[in-house]
Amino acid sequence: MISKHIASVAINIPKTNLFSYSIPPRLEDSVRPGHLVCVPLRNKEEIGLVVDVKSSRADEPDGLDDLCGLKDIKEILALPYPDPVLDRDLLDLARWISDYYLCPIGVTIRALIPAGVIPERISDIDGAGLFRPKGKERLTRYIDIARPVEVISEFISSSMRRSPKQSGLLKRLIEKGGRASISELYPDGRAPHSIIKALTGKGIIKCRMEKAFRNPYTAIQTQKDYQEIILTDDQQNALNQLSSAINQGGFHVFLLYGITGSGKTEVYLRLVMKTLEKGRQAIILAPEISITHQLIDRFKYYLSDRIAIMHSHLSDGERLDEWLRIRQGLADVVIGARSAVFAPMSRLGVIICDEEHDPSYKQNAPPRYNGRDVAIMRAKMSGCMICLGSATPSLETYYNASIRKYRLLCLPKRVTPNPPPPVKLIDMREEFVKKGEDDSGGIIFSKGLLDSMRETLDKAGQVLIFQNRRGYSPFMLCPRCGFVPKCPNCSVSLTYHSSDEQLRCHYCDFQRPPLDSCPHCPETPLKYMGHGTQKLERELKEIFTDASIARMDRDTTSRKGAHHRILSCLEQGETDILVGTQMVTKGLDLPKITTVGVIGADYILNLPDFRSTERAFQMITQVAGRAGRGDEPGKVLVQTFYPNHYSLSFAAMHDYISFYNREIGFRKRLFYPPFSRLLCLIVKGKDKKKAQKAASFLGKYIKSNLNPGETPMNLRFTKKNENSQKGFSGETPMNLRFTNGDENHLFRNSGESWNTGFSSQIRVLGPSMAPIFRIRGMYRYQIMLKAKNYKASHALVRRALEQISMQKEFGGVKVDVDVDPVNLL
Repeated sequence: MISKHIASVAINIPKTNLFSYSIPPRLEDSVRPGHLVCVPLRNKEEIGLVVDVKSSRADEPDGLDDLCGLKDIKEILALPYPDPVLDRDLLDLARWISDYYLCPIGVTIRALIPAGVIPERISDIDGAGLFRPKGKERLTRYIDIARPVEVISEFISSSMRRSPKQSGLLKRLIEKGGRASISELYPDGRAPHSIIKALTGKGIIKCRMEKAFRNPYTAIQTQKDYQEIILTDDQQNALNQLSSAINQGGFHVFLLYGITGSGKTEVYLRLVMKTLEKGRQAIILAPEISITHQLIDRFKYYLSDRIAIMHSHLSDGERLDEWLRIRQGLADVVIGARSAVFAPMSRLGVIICDEEHDPSYKQNAPPRYNGRDVAIMRAKMSGCMICLGSATPSLETYYNASIRKYRLLCLPKRVTPNPPPPVKLIDMREEFVKKGEDDSGGIIFSKGLLDSMRETLDKAGQVLIFQNRRGYSPFMLCPRCGFVPKCPNCSVSLTYHSSDEQLRCHYCDFQRPPLDSCPHCPETPLKYMGHGTQKLERELKEIFTDASIARMDRDTTSRKGAHHRILSCLEQGETDILVGTQMVTKGLDLPKITTVGVIGADYILNLPDFRSTERAFQMITQVAGRAGRGDEPGKVLVQTFYPNHYSLSFAAMHDYISFYNREIGFRKRLFYPPFSRLLCLIVKGKDKKKAQKAASFLGKYIKSNLNPGETPMNLRFTKKNENSQKGFSGETPMNLRFTNGDENHLFRNSGESWNTGFSSQIRVLGPSMAPIFRIRGMYRYQIMLKAKNYKASHALVRRALEQISMQKEFGGVKVDVDVDPVNLL
């Protein structure tokens, strides 16, 4: 009887199937699920991860021999690590992500493992079949007490006078628990090596070299002396319910809905402390790296080295070391962006997802997961609690709380004496009439905003200006013929950046020098249209010559530590005016800011996306919440051409509930989330006709597998014009006023099909040209599915993808699958 073991291996290639390999006798006792392995694939070697291990017995008729040809199966070549890199819980999570987001399991698993852990080349594996990560191993010198503490104390007493330096070193060492590194004992780097040598010679201490983990935040020292905070009644009530769930154990989902400045971070901190007291671990997620700066500062003050950091701005070496610290149990709290949800923790007690509404939690590359939703699933699989926090919850999350799928906790008041700042909507139409403006550049700052800024600066306060467009000018224009320089690879205009005097594409990074004149009208110079953060910064420097002005956007924060430096200058009063994009709107506690100005709020409102109104409300509410968090009251001025729009009106009143009640009605009537689940297929290719034919093939296949039914009453159109905005019964919200007044702008001339059954109802929109038709040289077509039951739409799409993969005529065409998309452009 021959016995063999077969491993199912996931490899990072765009295939959904697993690969089977036999485990050689020398590795039979070593290979387990979660192990990295080196395997042969076609004519080369690849690194994969073992997902499952099964036994095959040759005397069994239904053994694996009959299924996969065991005699011809290839063997695993090497085991780069002696231990698995993923445990069972993370493997189960990877399977769920692969299944739900329709992404190959090999591609999915790569997202769970940080760079540096997986060998890039097979040559990186040594002769013993092991992989040693790149970079020199960092070693540091540690000192340990070699005698009982009583003996050390007697030595200190007897040698206090004749050897004060030796006594001082031993005192420091005892304060550190009897073991510390040289750098911990002497942060200034002036270690008395002669004293260390003398004590070592006496056998009182002993020295040894150990691996030192890179510290990604050595430059960040706790800048504040945090005083003990007395919780408000609302905070205490929320904490009591969260603590009760921690004591009870098991899976719970809480929504902590608290207005800006209501003290959500303090509740998080107390919750983490209680979790650690239970011997459990915590993950804290934030959507932007800029937010993690203040979270890290606060948590480091109380927890010191028990914290690990995980986000994309770390170097590969730092990310690897943080991952190893977490895996070895040296860190009990992980703070980071969406990828921190994959931290290798085995004793999870709580996951906190701050600013849960933020679209930055969505990954734009495969696997296109949403960090918030993955966090909920991980909490469910780990049997722990998750707390979602926001001042402006997503409609989907608040809906789940309203139907009691999630437990709702509210913080309706600020912890400071000042209430939420008053918000004034400035009608820019009137500003243009008053000024008689005819310049193509337009008015940037209204008189009311400038007056408020001057008043604030005169009182030594700080100002925050929010503009969600980076660069200097969004586009250049010929005033005679209307020519606009566009990207040769994408269907977008080029943005002018004054820092390097280049026109840039924000999608493919193409750049070129600006044109002096129009190519069609040689004597007509092009004009710079609109204004981005660079232009605002330059204009403000000319207006407020004595003020210190800084800018915070993707261009100024690309270097490591840039977020920290900009915010530190602001906190220390070295910056008077901060100009920034959406990264300044989220979760920052800036007590010296008393005036906030919002420029170009209408840009968000007019995006062709059903969530645009929700995002406008969220952004204005969030950025308004940065004002008046200290002793001085704040004020917010929003410049807009739509002062009567309901999203702006409710944001000005800080009234989320009224906005939710208004918006949720539109969602229900138009069958958008949370009443449906969306799935978007992007068919793209460099050959326009081939991509179009492939999209048509997919659309026809999907629709042919539906049972056509009647259009539901809540989506009824008038007979006069089924696709016009005016055809909708009732009031049409701003976020449905698409280009050319077409509700189906994204899916024009697409046709509609429905499947009506006991478990599912699917609406298919498309195929049609994507709003941004060309990106990076690829022509793009969209097909959108709305479904009540995602399993039905997933099964249908899987079959469709299998069908198109067998059509050789569509070679070179790619199909991206985006489940629960947050960006429809």
